[in-house]
Amino acid sequence: MTRWTRQSQPGGGLVLTVSGRPGPPPLRFETADGGRMLLRQQDRPLLLGRAHTEGCCRDLSLHRLDAYRSPLRPLSSTAQRSTTDWAHRYAHPLEESPGAAATQPPRA
Repeated sequence: MTRWTRQSQPGGGLVLTVSGRPGPPPLRFETADGGRMLLRQQDRPLLLGRAHTEGCCRDLSLHRLDAYRSPLRPLSSTAQRSTTDWAHRYAHPLEESPGAAATQPPRA
């Protein structure tokens, strides 16, 4: 069972800590030999990449795939103009979304 801990930060920030999640996170980077990288959302590949240099400032080649699905619903323009505490507003939908980085994958 996935458990969440919310910790408010100065300036309106929020840290969501997840524990008890089996398996890898649904949104994750995977790496392979030769500088190859893959960003995956659940089982769907999202980005393919390759690093051409070493060190902190790498030259990257990226190819975006069409599989990305946002874990959050689109916002109406009225909601976007509100003065809502956005960090807390999005915390609950992220906790319940199967495609969010911090949630557990759906069970088969």
